[in-house]
Amino acid sequence: MTRKKSGIGGGLLFAEQKLKSSGITPSEAEVLGMSVVNAADLDKQFHPVRALKLPYHDIDGSDSGFYRIRYLEELPGFGAQLAKPQRYAQQAGTLNWVYLPKCEGLDWEVVAADTEMPLIITEGELKAASCCLRQRVPTVALGGVTVWQSSKKEVPLLPPLDRFEWQNRRVYIIFDSDAATNEDVARAQLKLADELVRLGALPRIAMLPPTDDGKKQGLDDYIVAGGSVDEVIEDTKQLSLVTKFIGLNNTYAYVFEQDVVLRLSDGTRYKRDTFVNGTHANMREIDYRPSSKGGMARTEISVPKEWLQWTGRRDVNTLVYEPGSPQLTEDGNYNTWKGWGCEPKQGSVFPWKALLDFLFEGSPKEDREWFERWCAYPLQHPGQKLYAAAVLWGPETGTGKSLIGYTLGRIYGQNFEEIGNEELHASFNEWSVNKQFVLGDEITGTDKRSEQDKLKALITRDRMRVNMKFLPTYSVRDCINYYFTSNHPEAFFIDDQDRRLFVHRVRHSRRERQFYVDYMKWLNGGGAAALFHHLLELDLGDFDPTAPAPLTNSKLEMIDHGKSDVSAFVANFSRNLEAELTRLKDLLHLTELPDLVLNKHLRLLYDPDGQSRVTANGLGRELSRAGFKSFPPVNTKAFGMQRFYIVRNTDKWLGVSTDKARDYLEKVYGNMPAAKGKKF
Repeated sequence: MTRKKSGIGGGLLFAEQKLKSSGITPSEAEVLGMSVVNAADLDKQFHPVRALKLPYHDIDGSDSGFYRIRYLEELPGFGAQLAKPQRYAQQAGTLNWVYLPKCEGLDWEVVAADTEMPLIITEGELKAASCCLRQRVPTVALGGVTVWQSSKKEVPLLPPLDRFEWQNRRVYIIFDSDAATNEDVARAQLKLADELVRLGALPRIAMLPPTDDGKKQGLDDYIVAGGSVDEVIEDTKQLSLVTKFIGLNNTYAYVFEQDVVLRLSDGTRYKRDTFVNGTHANMREIDYRPSSKGGMARTEISVPKEWLQWTGRRDVNTLVYEPGSPQLTEDGNYNTWKGWGCEPKQGSVFPWKALLDFLFEGSPKEDREWFERWCAYPLQHPGQKLYAAAVLWGPETGTGKSLIGYTLGRIYGQNFEEIGNEELHASFNEWSVNKQFVLGDEITGTDKRSEQDKLKALITRDRMRVNMKFLPTYSVRDCINYYFTSNHPEAFFIDDQDRRLFVHRVRHSRRERQFYVDYMKWLNGGGAAALFHHLLELDLGDFDPTAPAPLTNSKLEMIDHGKSDVSAFVANFSRNLEAELTRLKDLLHLTELPDLVLNKHLRLLYDPDGQSRVTANGLGRELSRAGFKSFPPVNTKAFGMQRFYIVRNTDKWLGVSTDKARDYLEKVYGNMPAAKGKKF
């Protein structure tokens, strides 16, 4: 015995939410002929889950025999694993029909014959039914944006649209709100409009606005939210204008946060005025609009200006830079990342390994291992900021230091940039836009501490403010990792506490010319793809992207080369503390090595003859930069009120009272010659 399908009332629990979201009541669904079908009663070609049956009717209201079903439950098996699970289905091999909602008071025979009556064409049965019921405007639905004809069965216009009169009929095509930015849907709209023109109709393409939070909505969503279809129709444009609008949507997007127009192909931004009156000043169109004197007036309009005011304009909230993520993010932002420069492919990486072996020859193997892991980590973790930059330097040119950067640049493609000193220290940062990997080549160095602080910020910051001439600034995630090369030992001013620079000195002359010829032949012959694969597979061990860079001998060498005389003195004082304090003890005739010292006394060690222009205060600043802490001012008999520096037993003196400090100072310094009238 065959079970009968239940009406909407019998299956309301499963269909209610879907119907309610379209603004359709159970009683209205009954009139439309909709019914809930249990899994056991479905044809075997369908998935065995409860579904809503949507029957199609002819112009006279009779059953056409064609129907679609809308699944109401999650599909079993593989169907549930699809990125976009199937929601609708129909009997295999059947000719599609166009859906005419069977509503009370709506005579489709009259509508089909009367060309004075406008018609809306949308996608989806529930959307058409909602518009007919709630807005009282004749609306038909396609089972898909292209389902108004059948090329396979050679049917140019599906029934029952093939029995409509079209001459001079106003037809409004209203698909979902993303229609203008979905190229396939936009193409289908224009193709349908062209066919309607061929039939003699007057088609217009209407664009639904997105929801308030920027999400896609259909005609039923818009109506349920309180929207008026008359307002949508009123905002329609002539077909030729919409065609140009869609063309602009395929090329540009409007960015809310910066109030600029973005070219999608390369991320170039334009101010409104530049876009309208410069880039596309000659993009004009003739339109007919209501005249103040009545009737319609022929008007020449600016297409880009009209596009900026169009409901269907492609919009994004802001620009982001998220390597490895889609161009359009789920939260309505535009990702300016353009993909890798090549695809990984297994192959030989012998030339790369030979180059690293040569550049790191004579250095601890841990240095070479750390550097290659540094190269690999941001490829295995796209967008990861490494909190250390790599510096390779050596006085000999042509060894291959820069070749490392150019090789990795092939992998990063458009996300790679080469800069020099000028860009590194410039106010504007166009060079940093949409970049993951930056080669700073032939850096000559500076002794300015402010430039060093700026470099630290570049290496470690999480976000950057893009500052380009004549354009609004905006903030974006900073994903840049830096690789520097130089021929100068003082390429960077590095203080003793630096954590952010890995420094390696190349100590050999360049190799024979053939080595580099063979290397470039490998690189140009697919070497970048092979290296990409190798670095993706490289064991990263315990590499930590946020950890301090290893302290190499080469780094200590560069620290010393970059120091001024006074900072070098303080560094030497710190490294050889006991010996230097013994010198001070002998110079001041102290009875013991002091824990607390005056900067003016250390100046005697730095400049015994008093010929230097370095002041005691200047020396004090260097002591502070080197990490020496100062004690709060203490009033002593020997020196009056003075601030002493803690040079030994720091933990002991932090928090000690000034009275105890005074007693200590009187004990250590009370018998020195200065206390007896001799000046030091």
